[in-house]
Amino acid sequence: MKIHVLGTGHADVLDDYNTCFVMENDGGEFLLVDAGNGNRISKQLSLQNLNLNDIEYAFVSHNHADHMLGFAWILRYVLVGFMNGTRTKPFTLYGMKQCIDAVRMLMLVTMGEKTCGQYFDNLIHFKEVRDGEILNLMGLDFIFFDTCATDMPQMAFYVKEKGFYFCGDVPLDPKYYDKFKNSKWLCLEAFCLERERAGKELPLKKHKTVKEASMVAETLQAENLILWHSQDNHNKIKKEYEKEAREVYNGNIIIPKDLDTLEL
Repeated sequence: MKIHVLGTGHADVLDDYNTCFVMENDGGEFLLVDAGNGNRISKQLSLQNLNLNDIEYAFVSHNHADHMLGFAWILRYVLVGFMNGTRTKPFTLYGMKQCIDAVRMLMLVTMGEKTCGQYFDNLIHFKEVRDGEILNLMGLDFIFFDTCATDMPQMAFYVKEKGFYFCGDVPLDPKYYDKFKNSKWLCLEAFCLERERAGKELPLKKHKTVKEASMVAETLQAENLILWHSQDNHNKIKKEYEKEAREVYNGNIIIPKDLDTLEL
């Protein structure tokens, strides 16, 4: 399985794109996870040599702008593909009811009910997922879970057979620690460095520093820790992030930059 990283930044980044990625299985099937906050999602896909017409599945984790607004553009391009005959594969968006309802409404407002009505629930599907639900996508079992986010409901998932755990953009709730023990690939958000805490108290009410996230990974004995949903200037922060993570975590540290590809 491959992870094509489209973006690694949190909501306030200017140079990087917001955290989102495409999963590719061994059979060449694709699933888009979140879409950032705008039409730059199409550029990120192009730079990764990914064709949206090949992507059949997508998942939106929650309704923050830096994760869901890009889906207005994704579905616009999907609609246009059906309209001009360049797309043949159906497209399915998975997420909590409030997420898929929000994306659906965005499309109805921006593209019109007449245009959307020809394709919604026919070639474009909106599927609700619930806490604990297991869906087989791309030949893999995706297990969805409520992240217990404090400000807005959020769903994430793990693929146990690959040892891949995507925990959304909030701290992993301790109630999942036993279940996520010894994970092979643990994805956690790392909003900033510990020394930057004083100036970022507000966002850190719902996010974690690199040190805090790395301590969780060490507690869970994760083999590989992927840190993202972080700041701009990857080349500058990477060394500092790695140094802080290494203080408390003994596994393999991965701090991807936009447009990296990870082989799982």
